[in-house]
Amino acid sequence: MKVPKKFVLLLALGLMPLSGYCGTLSGTIQSILYYNATANFAWIYLNGTTDPATKPACTQYPTRMAIDISTPAGKALLAHLVALKLSSPSTAVMLGGTGTCDPIYNSTEVASLVFL
Repeated sequence: MKVPKKFVLLLALGLMPLSGYCGTLSGTIQSILYYNATANFAWIYLNGTTDPATKPACTQYPTRMAIDISTPAGKALLAHLVALKLSSPSTAVMLGGTGTCDPIYNSTEVASLVFL
């Protein structure tokens, strides 16, 4: 049986350890904030936990992560989180961060991945 390459790639990505990511945030989605003044960023607030030792020093909001929606990956990440919030608000998620903070307020780590 031939296994599709995309399946193998997704499986490999799913098995990667999270230790390569700086901050992680786990919980259910409390709210999603986007308004015009923030240009290309949206903020995701979770009801959950984080390890402060893994967050960058600029982080002022430990249960919030920023998403750069100027990129196709960021737009897809935001779309998935909005769909999850609307369809299954009690589902837990885990966000992994880049180790850098948003350039708008320099107070929130930028998310780079989501596990559902």
